[in-house]
Amino acid sequence: MVDCNSQFIEMFGNLPDESIYATVTLGEISDMQSGGTPSSKHPEYYGGSIPFISTPCLGPNFIGADAAQNWVTELGVKNSTTHVIPAYSIMYGCRVGVGKSSINTCEMCTNQDVLSFFNIDVQKYDLLYIKKVLDQYYECIDALKRGSTIKGVPSDLVKGIKIPDVSMEVQKQFAAFTEQSDKSKFELEQALSELNATYKRIIAENLG
Repeated sequence: MVDCNSQFIEMFGNLPDESIYATVTLGEISDMQSGGTPSSKHPEYYGGSIPFISTPCLGPNFIGADAAQNWVTELGVKNSTTHVIPAYSIMYGCRVGVGKSSINTCEMCTNQDVLSFFNIDVQKYDLLYIKKVLDQYYECIDALKRGSTIKGVPSDLVKGIKIPDVSMEVQKQFAAFTEQSDKSKFELEQALSELNATYKRIIAENLG
């Protein structure tokens, strides 16, 4: 089975250097907002109704309120540099979990390690397609991390990621391919896990 990287190169070229199609940058098709963390010295900033996440939550295609590591109050948002991000934005790790991304299915806040991209025209750009394109840049972006203690990448670099500007039909075709590839990989890993468990049980029964 063709892997996602090979399929991406076949369909769009070896980005960021060579592209079959014209491209747009992530920053050109969206607005961006960085996050922040309400002070833990103020308990009234926590225990609210707004999901709060950081980079360990990122990676799955979609994340909802159940992914929240904490919950903040409106007062916590007001008195910090975090922001309430609209549902169906793309959240991208710029520090610690550099290169990880997810689409949020509800309003939520993020810490300073996450950049959020919103106001994307969904009539022109499929969000899952954009997330899957970002995934293809993971190794390239990860190699550009800088910092003496906490390594990260600047927001301008993330905003400059090139997205092949193709029809919605082609976007959905690539997104569907990657979804099937992810499903096949999961099923294979599950089968290997079950086989390993069976092997260990047989060994235990025969040697125990």
